[in-house]
Parts: sequence; C-alpha cells; structure tokens
Amino acid sequence: MTADAHETRPASAARRRGGELAAWLIAAGLATATTAWLATPRADMMFLDADSLATALISSSLHAGHVQHWAMSPVLFLPEAALFHLLSFLGAGVRGTLILSAIANLLLMYGAIRVLAGSSQRHPHAARGALAAFTVLCALAALEGPGSRFFMWASLNVLTTYYVATIVATIMVVGLVRRYVEEVRAGADPRGIPPLIAAITLLSLLTNPIFAGWCLAPLGIMILVVCGRERRLPWRLLIWIGAGAASGLVVRAVVSHWFVMAVGQDYVRVDQVAGATAFYARAAAALPREPFGLLWIAVVVTIGAAVVAAGVSAWRRRDAGGAIVAGTALLSGPLMLAVAIATGSEALRYLQPLVVFPIAALVLVAGRAWPASLPRAAVAGMVAACVGLGIVATPSLVRAAQVTDADIACVGAWIDESGQSGVGDFWTVRPVKAYLADPSPLIQITDDFIVWPWVMNRSDYLDAEATFVLLDEKSPEFRYPPGFEPETAEAISCGRYTILDYGERVIPLES
Repeated sequence: MTADAHETRPASAARRRGGELAAWLIAAGLATATTAWLATPRADMMFLDADSLATALISSSLHAGHVQHWAMSPVLFLPEAALFHLLSFLGAGVRGTLILSAIANLLLMYGAIRVLAGSSQRHPHAARGALAAFTVLCALAALEGPGSRFFMWASLNVLTTYYVATIVATIMVVGLVRRYVEEVRAGADPRGIPPLIAAITLLSLLTNPIFAGWCLAPLGIMILVVCGRERRLPWRLLIWIGAGAASGLVVRAVVSHWFVMAVGQDYVRVDQVAGATAFYARAAAALPREPFGLLWIAVVVTIGAAVVAAGVSAWRRRDAGGAIVAGTALLSGPLMLAVAIATGSEALRYLQPLVVFPIAALVLVAGRAWPASLPRAAVAGMVAACVGLGIVATPSLVRAAQVTDADIACVGAWIDESGQSGVGDFWTVRPVKAYLADPSPLIQITDDFIVWPWVMNRSDYLDAEATFVLLDEKSPEFRYPPGFEPETAEAISCGRYTILDYGERVIPLES
C-alpha cells in the first residue's frame, strides 16, 4: 500500500464519485477553453492542413457512399477516424466536427492521465493529481498557440491525425501496468487488467507502429529493471503484453496487404543521419525565439526535474508502480529521438513523448501538492470557474465552425457546376477536397503527373478523367505533359487558388 494511502483515510464512495465528476467538469471546461484559444492562431493547422484533414476525408468519403479502397501511410488512424466519423453525425459540418474532435481529444487525454494517476482507493488524491497534470498540458498548449508550425509539442493533441490515439493508448497502458503492479503487491488478483492491456496494445500496434517505440520498448525496460530488482517479474502481465503485441503485428500484416503503401524507403534513410541531427538541433535552438518560448522551456525543464525527483523517490521507497511511470515517461522521448536520428527522420511529431509523457507523469507529485482536503465551496468554485470559462469560450468556437472559406467555396462551386475532375498537389487539393460534399473529383498527383495515392481513396481516381489542374502558392513546379502547358488552358481565379481548365481535353496521368 502506498504512503498516501496510509496517511489519508479513504473518502466515502459518494465523495469519491463527486470528486471524480467535479474533475471531469473542470477538464471539460479547460478542454473547451484551450481549443477556443488555439482555434484562431492554429486555424490553418486545425482546418486547412493537408495532414490534419485525413480523418475528415475518410468521413466525407463514407458519407458520399464511395467504395472504400484506401491507400494509407503506415499510420492507419483507425481510432481517430472512427471518432471523427461518429462526431460528424452531429451535423456540425467539417469545421465544427474538427473542433469537437479537438475537445474530445483533450478529454481523452484527461481520461488517460486519470488512469495513470491510479485508483482512488490507493491514491486518495488521484483525481486531483490527474487534473493538475492536465491543467499543465492545457497551459503549455496555450503557450504554443502564437508560435510557428514547429512549436507544437503539447498542442498537437488537438489535431486528429498527429497520433493522439497513440499518446492516449501509451499513457493508459502505463497507467494500467502501474495499477496491476500495485494491486498484486497489495495481495489482490487483478485478472481483468492484463487482457485489457493486451487489447489496447493490439489495436495500437495495428493502427500505428510507433506505439512500439513510444510505449512497449521503454515500458518493457522499466518493468524488467524495477520488478527485476526484487526478482518478482510479473510474468502473467508480460505474457499478455507480448500476446497483444504479436497479435497486433499479425493483424497488421494481414490488413496492410490491402491498404498500406510500401514506404520503408521514406521512413528509414540512414544516409540522412547528419541531416536529421542538424534538423533537431535547429528546432531546439529555435525554441527560445518562439513567442513565450523561454517561459515554455522553463516550465518543461521544471516538469522534467519534478518527474526525475518523483522517480528517484519512488525507487528509494520501492514504489514499483511510481518508478515504472516516471522511468517510462523519461525514457520514451530520448529513445524516440535516438531512433529518429538513426533513421534519418525529420518530424517533430515523433518526439511528442519528450514533453507530453513527463507532463502526464506529474500525477506522481501533483496530487500530494494539494491540501489533504478542500472545502466543498472551494471545489464548487473551481468547477463553476472552469465550466464558466468553457461556456464563455463556446461562442468563439461556434463562430470558428461557421466560417466559410470563400476561396474553397469558389473552387467547390466551379467543380459542382462543371462536373469535371481535376488534379493537384497533396498540399493543395486536400484542404479543398475535405470540404466538398463529394471529395472524389480532386486527385493527388506528384509534380510529374503521377497519381500519388497517399492517405486517399483509390476509388477517386480509378475511372476518373481529369481535365483541370488546381494550383496555389504551395504547388510545386509541375512538369506538364506535352500539349498541356499552362498557357493552353483557361485560367480561372478563386482567390488563392487558380484553376487551369483544359475543357474537354483529358490530362494523361500515370498511376
């Protein structure tokens, strides 16, 4: 039994339930306010980023009744797409559903952190600790709001396609392992926890293989180190985790035959190690120059120091659960940084564990920092303040959801009127495609007019005859087929977009 379980009498079941409900209400208010704060400075990332709109494209294709024949990256976005599609039935439109998804993502983060904080029976202040850690997450995300595209470590959690499901799954699995270890050491037999961990592991590896690096590798190391110290390895737990991992890889191997592109050369580039090292060095050097960058660094360093101290304390007290939580949180990020450099990958989204997981691990210290008990009036005041904050933020979210991008609407109206299909670069067509009732008329191509089936429905182009090219400032210098030079087309302006209309002439494409 943990120290704080000895020091504080367990609250009544009714009081615990009330405390949990209050924490969820506060988290909902914070999630809504954080999303509202980010919706303006991060509007391009939230509503127009080609990567961020993958789930919207999947949902719109399903709503349009198309044959689903997707070509995906190694990340399948199964949980994220399922959540987005479910929320889309609320009728909020694409922008509104993206906002709802952002709030849901943050609430899922709170739920995972709450699991990590432990059971209220053994940790009476678990809900407070989870809420404190979640508040820090929201605060850091808010600090990142005015920054550049490369200053999005905590705020990526509001986006549907930047691995939020994998982050949530990792925190939940580590939290469930903590609970299992603590229950076993207390003489209980938590038989339901290992199968649940195995199921989460299976789904997570199926949808995103980075789960192995973010969660399984560092967690496995910490289980062996912490539990092996006392020669009491949780073999049943390890077997279930191994079974879940093996099953996930097997299922992935089966389904990937149909819709995962062969992209090994795009993800493992050992000849780019020097370039990747320089990329991450530049990203780190740029942090102080970001708005609120110095404050952000100070907060992150403080969080890291607090988690290190908590981990050392847990190790000394032989608190296996706490030591596993702290060690996994501190090991995952550096491990992924090493892997990213070794594979020549230049993507900051892979390194979210450097910031997000130590924030979650604050549950080890945050709950103890609160008073042993809070007056009901104080709790009610906190709930009222945070719920009120969410309510005040809601009108700005409604306005953001109702914004109509005139340029996209112009392109969509022209496509609807002409009935034609067209092509364009990945970064150009997807922000338009996501807002069309029927997304199929726009096809992604490379700069030499080869169809690029990257996170898109193959049925969009199998029988399509493209007769126009969509351009914007992000478009590359296309190598047009002979006879299809831009000057041979009619140029139609739609604000930041230009449509090169070739009339009845069909553009030759390779696939």
